[in-house]
Parts: sequence; structure tokens; C-alpha cells
Amino acid sequence: MLSLLLMAWALYDIRTGESLFIQRITRRHQPVTYWIIVATWISFGVLGILYR
Repeated sequence: MLSLLLMAWALYDIRTGESLFIQRITRRHQPVTYWIIVATWISFGVLGILYR
């Protein structure tokens, strides 16, 4: 269940172009940090599904 939540969170971040992680990170102003965070959520989600 947590894996699906992480995947939904990543999709929401991609759709809105910002991520709320300790502080607001936007795709426009901090693209590298933004994509690292989104990739982390996707990775954790996929790994959680695969190792369930």
C-alpha cells in the first residue's frame, strides 16, 4: 500500500511541477533536486512493489 502511495505522490509531483519535501522544490527553479526527489519516490515505489 505504501508503494502505491509513493507512486501516486511522484505522479502528483510530476503533474504539478513541484515537490514538498522539507521545503518546496520546483522543477523550474531547482530541476536537478526536483528530479532526484521524484526519481527517489518512483524507485521506492517500484522496489516496494517488486519485493512485496
